[in-house]
Amino acid sequence: MTLQMSPLSSPPLLVLLLLVLAAFRLAHAGADLDVGVDISSGDTASVAFRKFYMNITLAHLNPDCNASFASPVINGHFPAPAIHVVKNDVIQLHVSNDPSHNFSSSIHIHGIRQYGSNRFDGVAGITQMAIAPGETFVQEFQVLNQTGTFYYHAHVGVQDDTIQGPFIVHESQAHLENYSKNEIILHWGEWWHQSFHDRFDYYMSPQFIGDGGPDSVLLNGRSIYANTSISAASSDCKGFTYFDVEPNKTYLVRVIGALTFRTLGIAVQDHAMTLVEIDAEPVQPHNVSYLELSPGQRMALTLTTGNHTAGSVFPIVSNFRYRGQGLGYTPNGYGFLRYVDPAAASKQESVSFLTTPLVKDLPNNVFPLADTPGWITSELKPGASYPSDFILSEPATRTIKLALKEIIMPDNTTRFITNGREYVAEPWGNATMSLIDRVLAEPDLGALDATDGFSLAHQTYPLGLGEIVDLVFQNVQLPAGICVLHPWHTHGHSHYLLAEGPGDYVHDTDKDIRTYPNPIYRDVSIVYPRVANGTENCGWTKVRLFTDNPGVWPVHCHITAHMLQGKMVVLEVAPQKLDGYYVPGGYQTPKQEQGASSDENVAANKPTDQTDENAAEDQADNAQDDSRDDSYKEGADEYQDGGEDMQQEDDGGAEAKQEGAADEYEDGHDTTDAATSSKVSDAKEEDTYDKEMEDEGVKGG
Repeated sequence: MTLQMSPLSSPPLLVLLLLVLAAFRLAHAGADLDVGVDISSGDTASVAFRKFYMNITLAHLNPDCNASFASPVINGHFPAPAIHVVKNDVIQLHVSNDPSHNFSSSIHIHGIRQYGSNRFDGVAGITQMAIAPGETFVQEFQVLNQTGTFYYHAHVGVQDDTIQGPFIVHESQAHLENYSKNEIILHWGEWWHQSFHDRFDYYMSPQFIGDGGPDSVLLNGRSIYANTSISAASSDCKGFTYFDVEPNKTYLVRVIGALTFRTLGIAVQDHAMTLVEIDAEPVQPHNVSYLELSPGQRMALTLTTGNHTAGSVFPIVSNFRYRGQGLGYTPNGYGFLRYVDPAAASKQESVSFLTTPLVKDLPNNVFPLADTPGWITSELKPGASYPSDFILSEPATRTIKLALKEIIMPDNTTRFITNGREYVAEPWGNATMSLIDRVLAEPDLGALDATDGFSLAHQTYPLGLGEIVDLVFQNVQLPAGICVLHPWHTHGHSHYLLAEGPGDYVHDTDKDIRTYPNPIYRDVSIVYPRVANGTENCGWTKVRLFTDNPGVWPVHCHITAHMLQGKMVVLEVAPQKLDGYYVPGGYQTPKQEQGASSDENVAANKPTDQTDENAAEDQADNAQDDSRDDSYKEGADEYQDGGEDMQQEDDGGAEAKQEGAADEYEDGHDTTDAATSSKVSDAKEEDTYDKEMEDEGVKGG
């Protein structure tokens, strides 16, 4: 039985909606990075269709050589296999939740704005219902005008500790085929010596009294627990991660903060770093001595190796910032650059290679002893010309201040309330219908709060298309009287980082403050702890976004425990614009011949040892191929958008014609490129993975 959504009498995939909005959206074509490597423009006149299969299972993981825990993984891998695609590709993810365990899940592609594909943002309870055991959910979207460093992770419970993997969008097919020669991925994560079920229960229970942080910091899924003797480590202990590099060569290093709690400082011994990208947006090259990386943030930098002999080893080190900053270096958050002869073949090194003396000569003077709110962000400049002059120069159409305070509930559980309200959308499994479906089924917003415009009926902040909106994230002291850092992530829209300050944000006096003279476009911004006398409010950060993307979009703290406890709001941006459109993908139930019922398989709940075997090309394949073909045929010639039309051009593209905010756009802003304006029906099937990706376990087809 198929639970797939039915086709509706409208144009195909909501990519066309994006074209309507293109005349006034913030998106811009990614820029080549001048790093001395081959990043060619390639052929962007056509759109590739790439299909990937993900199977969510349990595996016994012991990434820090201490103790094994059954943990959710993708295709048996931790971290999940890296996915590499090209700008403007159409992506289809077949996400199957194995019937042999008892938890639901979902997959979010972090940082991809999902223009026109809100239903596939992967947020359980909001854009979809969680994928139950034995169920498959097909997510289909186009990576419109975005390039750079992203990642994907689960968006249910604390599963994002282990369901996490790089998602890299290349500028061209040529770059995708050659990236492995000169790119390095530093994928930072955390590991708790506790099962994911127990940790989730702790956060949500009356027994919660705080989080002491992870037991280990992982680099590319590996480390050695600080209290574990290397000589005593088991034979399957993989040790620390190292990266083979050649002398006198420039590498593009992609840094992913798949962290769920800590903010880290990161540096490489005796190697200069030049920052060129933040949250998949280019910045002008800027030399840095260390990186500040919070949960959800990504960066890219260039690193040029020295004239060192083969066998030379240099540590990649991490340092606790803010929470635990006084602890200095993380006890085991290390990796290594190892120099090799270019002619020599790389081989796996034994654990004995990674002995304690390798970490004795660390760059102790790199990390500031005191916390430095703002890092070097105020010194950065955008690396591309954003089509955003009026967005940054005009006053905001509205400002929403979000003061999120931790309180103890009557049942002694810990929750966050926003502007005095508890988040009650129940996204963690109690809702029976996703928020987007509820909003479309019951469009009446009811009375809006006179102070901040909140809709109690929808539990959202309703916004119109084409609004300039300032969000002020107000930090509030915890019940213990301390103030901590919070990284805030905006789904569906990147934002401009405008300002930050101490104490309480007062709009009349603070509305014109700009502490960041050249606002960076990003999707995760930090609210720093900045205490001011006489108030429990302890620091604020203001960001600006332009509502060019219809849907219901979460905005939340990316410390997972805080999000679970309610540190989240939802922006409702003209969702009626999504209604009446064909949505490829959706839910599927397993075939009858697959075996026992879901209930029987859930009862089994048997984790498997981690393995390199790929999941079967699941039952979603045949049903979804037909829907994909239908959705990418030539669509209707007109798009009805409140009386405004989108006319197809003779060349098969489309020119957006919309009044209102679009009229404010200055002439000459080029917000589309050839690939975006080409017909989606030109999408062609391509091989979706190379040998390396196949070996990693993400099966494409």
